[in-house]
Amino acid sequence: DKTRVGEKAAMLSRARRAGFPVLPGFVVAADVSRESMAAGAAAHLSRGSGGARLAVMSYPVPAEKAIRRAGQELADVVVARSSTEFEGEGWWAGAFSSLVDLDPQSLPKAVASVWSSAFSVDALERQKGAGISPGSFGVAVLVQPALVPAVGGVAEASSDGSVMVTAIKGSPAPLLQGWERGATATRGPDGEWDGEHGIELFGRALFDEIADLMIEIAEAVNYANS
Repeated sequence: DKTRVGEKAAMLSRARRAGFPVLPGFVVAADVSRESMAAGAAAHLSRGSGGARLAVMSYPVPAEKAIRRAGQELADVVVARSSTEFEGEGWWAGAFSSLVDLDPQSLPKAVASVWSSAFSVDALERQKGAGISPGSFGVAVLVQPALVPAVGGVAEASSDGSVMVTAIKGSPAPLLQGWERGATATRGPDGEWDGEHGIELFGRALFDEIADLMIEIAEAVNYANS
C-alpha cells in the first residue's frame, strides 16, 4: 500500500515477491511521521523552511528502540531513503533526502532527517507547484543494507524491446544527481549494442545481464497491469 510505505518501497516489495533481485529491508511507515510533520508545518508558518526542519529534527521519533533493533538485525551499515506516495512521478525525483553509510544506532536521527527534508526549499517549491500543503502528508522511510558498488547506473526498457543502460564506476549517486554523464549503450530488439564506450568500460556480459533483467521486469509489469 503506497499510502503507507511510499512508492519506492511498494514497488520493491512487489518486485521481490515476483522473484526479482531486491535487497532486504524494512519501512518506517508514513503514519509514524505524522506528528513530526505536523510540528514542521506549524513551525513553517512562522519560521520558514529552516525553522520547520529544526522542529522536525527536535521532535521525538516514535519507536526509536524498535528502529535501531531492526537496523542492527538488517546489516552493520545501512541506508535510509525517502519513500512517499508521490515518488513514482519524475517531478519528485530527488525532492526528499536519502542518507547513506549509516550506523544502525543512528537510524532514528536519520529517519527524522529524511522527514525534515520535506521542508527543504526545493521540496516546498515542488509541493507548491503540485498544490500540496506543507506537512499534509506522511513520509515513509525505506531502510536497506548499504552497498559499495563497483558499477552503478540506470537502465530503461522500451516497448519495442530495446534497453538503454547508463553506468559509471562506483556509486551511481553522481550520475543520478547530474554531476556525471556516465557511459550509455543501447541494445536494440535484435540484441546488438550501440555505444561501444560503455561496453568497453564495463563489459558486454554485464550489460547483457542488465538488459535481460530489464526485459523480464518490463514483461512482468505489463502483465501485472493488463
